[in-house]
Amino acid sequence: MTLLQPLCCRSGLRLVTVRVSFILAVLVAFPAGAQNISKIDSLRTLLASTQGEKKLVLLNELAWECRSAFPDSTIRYAQLALDLSDHLGQSNSKTLNYLGLAHYYKGNLVRAYEYYEQAGRQARSSGDSTELAYSQNNIGRLFSEQGMLTQSYPYFVRAESLFQFVRDSSGLAYVYQSFANLYKQEKDFVRSEQRYRQALDIRKQLGNP
Repeated sequence: MTLLQPLCCRSGLRLVTVRVSFILAVLVAFPAGAQNISKIDSLRTLLASTQGEKKLVLLNELAWECRSAFPDSTIRYAQLALDLSDHLGQSNSKTLNYLGLAHYYKGNLVRAYEYYEQAGRQARSSGDSTELAYSQNNIGRLFSEQGMLTQSYPYFVRAESLFQFVRDSSGLAYVYQSFANLYKQEKDFVRSEQRYRQALDIRKQLGNP
C-alpha cells in the first residue's frame, strides 16, 4: 500500500461522514417531529363537539401532535384516551406508545420503556402489527441512545419486518433512521448513509410524514 492509499481512504471516509451529516440535517428539517400549533388548535376545537370513537381518534391525534414540545399535554390527552378506549372496549396500544414518547421527551426513560413494553403487549394481544412495530422501534431507540447497540439491533430488525408486513411506509422511514443512527454510532458511515437515504426517499414520497 502506498502512502497515497490511506490518505485516499481517509478522504473517502470524511466525504461519507459529510454526506451522512447533510442527509441527517435534511431529515431533521422535515416536519415529522415539528409541532403544528394551528393543527393542535383545530383539533382542540373539534374535540369539544365530538363523542365516542371519533373523540378517541382526536385525543390520540392531539397526544401525537403535542409529544415533543408539550409532553405534559400529551400525557393529559393520552390519559383521557386510555379512559375512553377502556369504556369503548378498544385497544389502547397506540395511546400507550404515545405515553412512552411523552415520557421520553420529558427525559424519564424508565417510564418511557415501561409504556413501550405495555404498548407491545397490548398490540400482541389485539393483533395490531403496526403499533407492535412502533413499540419495537421505540424500545430499540432507547437502547441505542444509551449506547447499548447490541441490544437495540434486534428491536429494529423486528420493527422493520413488521412495517414491511403491514406496508407502513412512514413507519419504515422511522426505523430506517433508527438503523442509520445506530450505524453512525458504530462509525459504519457507508451503511448509515444508505439507511438515511432510504428514510429520506420515503419522506420525500410521502410529502408530510
